[in-house]
Amino acid sequence: MSHLVVETPAYRLELRPDGLLAELSAPDGTPLAALRPLAAIDTVAGLDETLAVEQPEPVEGGFVVGRRSTVWERAGMTLVCGDESIELRPWVAGRGTITDVHLLGVRKPLAVGELLAIVHDVHAEAEYRRQPPELQARE
Repeated sequence: MSHLVVETPAYRLELRPDGLLAELSAPDGTPLAALRPLAAIDTVAGLDETLAVEQPEPVEGGFVVGRRSTVWERAGMTLVCGDESIELRPWVAGRGTITDVHLLGVRKPLAVGELLAIVHDVHAEAEYRRQPPELQARE
């Protein structure tokens, strides 16, 4: 295992240095999945939003990806890499009554510019889908 790569006879998992994406591939390099090694763990008091993602840390048999949370003192995901499997272990530190856990995803507060970009993209996609199929094929 190098710093951010685990290779077994069954798979290869490479974690990006920013901790936002883990690329899973077959031993021959064929891409299998791109995973977001994070989780949102909501509470009765509010939604768990990610303020920042820490650089991944290698640990015995895997990685830990920590993050700053709006509802938890500390939060993160531990990826435990076995010979033929990968276990996802989300964790939090702090006080709260958990309502929902969303694995392999992240919720983050959006800046106004990001929100406008998403609204624009959704609007553009909706406009594209309203066009007759013969016009869509030309684009």
